[in-house]
Amino acid sequence: MIHYQLSINEIGTPTRIAKLLLQGGKCNYCGQYFHENDNIEIDHITPKSLGGKDEYKNLQLLHNHCHDHKTTQDGSRKPKFRGNELPMNYKLVEDMLILVDEDCACDNQVS
Repeated sequence: MIHYQLSINEIGTPTRIAKLLLQGGKCNYCGQYFHENDNIEIDHITPKSLGGKDEYKNLQLLHNHCHDHKTTQDGSRKPKFRGNELPMNYKLVEDMLILVDEDCACDNQVS
């Protein structure tokens, strides 16, 4: 049972509408129902960067935050530079690019 009402204009393309109905109104990543104000993204089940195809059977709908989490876990989102090629004032911490504020003592604290 879908617990919200969205118009076609709010949801978007026929692919999104079909996937929403096929998935029973739920995110395929977390299993929770989509709600009226949720940001819903189309995700490639097998990422294109890892050989997945851009075809209907390789698509699913996920919450925006679930999509972000999935892409960090499945290896499709990797930095495109090495530690010595980082932009000025940035550092890489556990695959996250962090802006280093030289005036902030928080960057120099030891936990």
